[in-house]
Amino acid sequence: MHVNDGRIISVEEPVTSMKFAALDGSLHNVKTDEGDISYVVVAVIYGNLWDGGFKVTGMKTVDGTFRGSGEEEMRRMEYFQAAQEQVDLILMDRMLSMDVELGLPENVVAIVKDFPGRDKLNQNVEVPWLILEEGRVPQRGYFKLRRTSWIFMTEWTKGLAPGQVLRILRQMGGEPIPEALGYNYPLFLADKLAKLRRDRFKRTMDFLLTRGRVRYRDFRRIVESARALGGSRW
Repeated sequence: MHVNDGRIISVEEPVTSMKFAALDGSLHNVKTDEGDISYVVVAVIYGNLWDGGFKVTGMKTVDGTFRGSGEEEMRRMEYFQAAQEQVDLILMDRMLSMDVELGLPENVVAIVKDFPGRDKLNQNVEVPWLILEEGRVPQRGYFKLRRTSWIFMTEWTKGLAPGQVLRILRQMGGEPIPEALGYNYPLFLADKLAKLRRDRFKRTMDFLLTRGRVRYRDFRRIVESARALGGSRW
């Protein structure tokens, strides 16, 4: 897709104050004596957004164990958690149009890091910009916030004008951290928190695996012990 194929949004529109939750998940697969088991953790970053900035106010993680590969369960778990959050805006790292059958929340703005056709997007446009792909449900666009940042896809179900989406993305994409700059700082934090929790669990499981094949009841006991120690908060 080239710039001329879609409407270019470069003028931001003001947004009202709102509470947000940014969600991202991670997983670790373990082989037990009863087959593959997956440990899935979803991290949630909470904050307040207003017309001019945002502030992170809290965080938590939720986890679960599943038989088999955890990719599909992680996808379902993220959307389930999104539906539970009592906030004005949900941020996700998901392609919403691929997950319609799961029932999309009505207040989501999602960012997609990897998508086909990025190299065909004309970048000779003054930043920040959002290219709106007309006629899509959920609404879709492509954005770039800084000259040196990547182009990302965004899809959203929340009732926002494209200029408001650009305002939100720019405000949350300006933190001076290389991995987050031009992307989305709350989603960056959610990704790091989910991986931190996953890696703590993984180190324990890797140690047990050096002593032989892990039994399923050992796997469950480790997860339950971590929760009892308050690990679900981190």
